Amino acid sequence: MNSSTELQEAIAALLEAPGALPIAAPVVRRKEKDVTNDMEAGLAVQGGICVFAMRPLPTSALEGVPFVFFDGYEVRVRIIEIPSVNRSGADAYELIDAISLALHWQNPGGMLAQPLMLARRPAEMVEGSASAPGFEHDGKFLRIADVIFNAVLQINPTL
Repeated sequence: MNSSTELQEAIAALLEAPGALPIAAPVVRRKEKDVTNDMEAGLAVQGGICVFAMRPLPTSALEGVPFVFFDGYEVRVRIIEIPSVNRSGADAYELIDAISLALHWQNPGGMLAQPLMLARRPAEMVEGSASAPGFEHDGKFLRIADVIFNAVLQINPTL
């Protein structure tokens, strides 16, 4: 397992903890272009609202040092909502707040050099009609929101 996958797993575990989210929304550890994971994600969104823990990506590294230290790491948690199907009692806007509270200033898995911090622009949202072949809710209004965090991570060699 690599640092990105370990951090993704730790973030998903925090979001699955009792009381982290105001509803029992499925949390999917998203892996793009993985057929099994694509099916899991498709099933999760059928309930009207779900959360994807995306794989974090390093955005910058400390230069000129004999170790790996990512001084910039972007962590995204994606909320997918189909408002016409969502009967959970919470919408994407409420989950933005809940995810921000659940993860801000946390150190998932104890692997960060400093706790997660909300990014300068902590959320991005797109709304529009969903159009995907075979998607049960083709043509329905869809809301996708990303909650964005910054992280700092040092990778230590395994001995």
